[in-house]
Amino acid sequence: MGQNIRFNKAIKEFPDEWSEDLIPKIIQILKDASFRLAVIDDDPAGTQTVSDVTIMNKWNCKSVLQEFNELNKVLFFNTNHRTLNQKDAQKIIKNTIELIEEISDLLSGNIDILYRFDSTLRGHFKVIVESHLKQTKNKLNGILFIPYFFEGRRYTIDNIQYVSEFDSNKNQEILIPVSDSEFSKDHNFPYKSSDLINWVSEQLGSNKYIKKIKSISIDDIRIGGPDRIVSILDSLYKDQICIVNAISMSDIEVVAYAILKIKKRNKNFLYITASSFIRALLGQRNKPLLNRKSLGLKSEKGALIIVGSYVDKTNQQLKKLLELPNIFPIKINIDNIICENEGLNLVAVNEIANLIDQNLNIKKDVVLYTNRENLKFNNYDSREIGVKVLECLISIINKVEVEPNYIICKGSTTADYISKYNFNVSKAIVLGQVAPGVSVWELGVESSIPSMKFIVFAGNVGDNNLLVEIVENLSFI
Repeated sequence: MGQNIRFNKAIKEFPDEWSEDLIPKIIQILKDASFRLAVIDDDPAGTQTVSDVTIMNKWNCKSVLQEFNELNKVLFFNTNHRTLNQKDAQKIIKNTIELIEEISDLLSGNIDILYRFDSTLRGHFKVIVESHLKQTKNKLNGILFIPYFFEGRRYTIDNIQYVSEFDSNKNQEILIPVSDSEFSKDHNFPYKSSDLINWVSEQLGSNKYIKKIKSISIDDIRIGGPDRIVSILDSLYKDQICIVNAISMSDIEVVAYAILKIKKRNKNFLYITASSFIRALLGQRNKPLLNRKSLGLKSEKGALIIVGSYVDKTNQQLKKLLELPNIFPIKINIDNIICENEGLNLVAVNEIANLIDQNLNIKKDVVLYTNRENLKFNNYDSREIGVKVLECLISIINKVEVEPNYIICKGSTTADYISKYNFNVSKAIVLGQVAPGVSVWELGVESSIPSMKFIVFAGNVGDNNLLVEIVENLSFI
């Protein structure tokens, strides 16, 4: 067990942020350089901090080459490998690296690879590191691990990863070591340590990494600035892991600028980071949050809100949402829909789809969610049960005929499956965010609902009221 700390107290212990605004310099370097970035995203939520970028759900050499030839600096590849077992995750990472390096050869220029990783430390860290080191043809000069996530209020302080909770009784933000949170008890990715040095060793299954792990401290960033970070980066080698501490966007902007400076000397790093660092590396600032008007929403139909995530934060947000007056809730009892030995109950599927159509037509915002209890089928593990639930949701939505005003998918894996298997989305443009950490995709022309506004809302993001606030901001009622 770690020690909770007060956020306001924690930040007072550090020097002031680096005083220079480095975003203009980052933008200038990107204009002058042939920098390209491929983000291998382990679920669709990695776009939650950026805007005006393309995310690919399906790809081949021709489609990726076309995107980079259109002068795109960054391209997201939604591999969703967090939902896969180790063997399948390894396979899709291997295939994606091969494709990116093939494109790099065709373009006669290096494409940096960044693995977007969960700030609550759930994911195939070992598979990423080992697969990349084995597969890449490019010489590496170090591995940068940056789990800081500004929009989700996840902080890295003295190599400890913290999640933030608001204590309403004391009216203050409390930082909780991530190993003391619900996220460390994840069925598929459990872990014991919040200390990232120990966590890395825990994930890689060896203490040999402890001695050679380096870190960039907040003092390094705020006192030494870009020159100090360049010096640390310059000392790294091949598979040496460097943990980056940060408590503000300014901190990782200093790191991003230092990386772009040292890359001029042909340094090549592997990045494993949460979403905020991607925004810094692209030189993007926070855009105004999107709303009903800026998204061009119309009032003819209701919205479709699909809640698939099972984490407690989602459960609390769902509870609040169901209190809104214009909501029509549809709770699916999975045990009545999925018959373990007989497949789906098609009569029930059709009835639910008809109910959705009826309420969308009368401008009700339909909330489709499953029973929140832990589901158990004798022959399936937790990952397979999750897939069964998603297959149930897909079957229902495939029968829906009315096109909603917009769609919210609560849960990253839910967004992945619904976008691919319901709406045949090959690519989408990320327009921006409707709330911090909650992105809006505009679906591509090849999808079954072109130009639909599709909101990707990760299960572990936001306070208890955020889902309500988003729906109210987009509502015509």
